[in-house]
Order: sequence, then C-alpha cells, then structure tokens
Amino acid sequence: MSTSKAVQILGEGVKIGEGFSFVQLAATALLNVDSVAAAGSAITDGGQLTTGVSLVTGANNTKAVLLPAITSPGEICFVVNTGESNTLEIFPDAAGTSINAASAGAAFTTPAMSIFIAIAASATQWYAGEIVVAAV
Repeated sequence: MSTSKAVQILGEGVKIGEGFSFVQLAATALLNVDSVAAAGSAITDGGQLTTGVSLVTGANNTKAVLLPAITSPGEICFVVNTGESNTLEIFPDAAGTSINAASAGAAFTTPAMSIFIAIAASATQWYAGEIVVAAV
C-alpha cells in the first residue's frame, strides 16, 4: 500500500503531511541570529544566549554560554561553536533546569565546529543534540 504525501503552500504558511494530518509552519519562520562571546566557566558567569541562532566565539575548552530562560515549550535554540579546535560548555539558564538526562544545572560540552540544537520540552527541561561540521 502506498502513502501519498502532500505539500500545500498557503498565504499564511506551508502545510506538510500525509492525507489530512498536517503540520503547519508559519510563514515567518526565520530565526534571529546573534553573535555571542563565550565567557566565564560556570552557570553563574557564562555568555547569555537568546532563542534562535547564536554564533559563539571564544570557546577555549572551559568558557561557557547559558541557554535562554524557557518561556514556553517548543522553543528552539541553535548554538554554533565557531571555534576551530576548542570545546564549548553550554549550561541551562538556571540551576533547576536540565539538558537531556544530566543533573539540573549541569553543562553540555559541545565540540569545536559543531551545531548544538536544543528544544524546550517544559519550563525546566531542554532536549538537545549536536551536529559536528566536517572539515572542508
């Protein structure tokens, strides 16, 4: 049995799905892009990120950034470690917030030249993974 897939382009967005089950993407799905310097090395003094895309400079295997405070589930934060050879520590915004199954307030270490993607599942939980950029 074959399944047909549909893409429908509308004035208010794009719908993608099978049959009558659709996911609607808003027409204004562009993300903010900010440049942020890594700072400090702890949840108390890392560089502050915003939702959208953050291009992080200055990673040195100890410097850190903080994810934004979660205002609603479904928020997405992309963190690009632009350092060519150093890891970056990524902390949640508060000691009571977790990334994946780590302890609340614990950092996620992301390698050089990688993209960290975090999705807010609740007011205190980020789920995240990373994509390592291949050398050219």
